[in-house]
Amino acid sequence: QDLVAGDKMVTVELTGLMSDWLINHIAEKDSRYGRFFNDRGVY
Repeated sequence: QDLVAGDKMVTVELTGLMSDWLINHIAEKDSRYGRFFNDRGVY
């Protein structure tokens, strides 16, 4: 409701949350793909 109303603080908080999630996702989950492919000779 606050986001729809244009509450800037909610937007800033949501942006921070999504940024943190994306960085952690890439660092943790996606790095597993790198190891998987490296183990199979793909670099």
